[in-house]
Amino acid sequence: MGRAVARRFAAEGARVAITDVAAAQLERIAAELREVGAEPLCYAADVADEEQVAATVDAVAETFGGIDVLYNNAGVRLVGRDGPVDRLDRTVWDRTLAVNATGAFLFCKYALPHLLRSRAGVILNVSSTAGLGGDSEAHAYGASKGALIALTKGIAQRFGREGLRANVICPGLIETPMLDAALEGEELTRRLLAQVALRRIGRPEEVAAYAAFLASEEASYVTSSVIEIHGGLVK
Repeated sequence: MGRAVARRFAAEGARVAITDVAAAQLERIAAELREVGAEPLCYAADVADEEQVAATVDAVAETFGGIDVLYNNAGVRLVGRDGPVDRLDRTVWDRTLAVNATGAFLFCKYALPHLLRSRAGVILNVSSTAGLGGDSEAHAYGASKGALIALTKGIAQRFGREGLRANVICPGLIETPMLDAALEGEELTRRLLAQVALRRIGRPEEVAAYAAFLASEEASYVTSSVIEIHGGLVK
C-alpha cells in the first residue's frame, strides 16, 4: 500500500520521500516512481528507532524546504507468533507495538513542526479493520492498530486550530505481502471473502486513491475521521 500511495502522489506532482527498513525494497519502489517522472528521496530506516526517524525527517525537510503530508504506512503482523493474550510472548507484543504504533508516533512527533509551519499540513495514519474491533487471533496487532486511531484523533483535535488535519485509514483485505502471509490456503481465503460484501480482495491502488483525496484541498473539512476501506467487511 505504501508503494501504491507513493506512486499515486508522485503521479499527481508531489515531491515524494520514502523510507523502508530494507534498502533493496526502497530501490524497487524508487525505480517504479522514476517511471512516472519522479525523483524520490530514499531513506533506509527502522521506524521504531527514534534517532533514525528524527534524522530522516530533518533530511526530508531540509531538502524539500518543508513537509506538507505525512503518510505512516509501516506495519508488521507477526504471523505464527502473534496470537491470543494468554499465548502471546512479550517480545512479539513489544516489536508489534514498536513498529505499528511507536513508529507512527515518532514520525508524527518530528514532522509536526514542519506540518504546522505549512498551515495546511496533513497526517494520514494507516490502521486496520483490526483496530476497530480487535483481532481474535492477533491481539498485539489489533491493539497496535487501535492505538493509531486514538493517536490520530488526539492529534486532529489538538492541532486543528493550527491548520493541521489528521485522519486514519482502516483497510480490510488488501492485496499485500502481509495478507499473503496470513492466508493459509484456499479454504481460509473463501471464508474471509464470504465476509466481504463485494466478494473480492481490495487493491492497493484503491487505498492510494482515497489517500490522495484526503491529502488534497478537496478534503479540507475532513479531519479526525476514521476511513474504512474494506469492501463491506462484516466480522
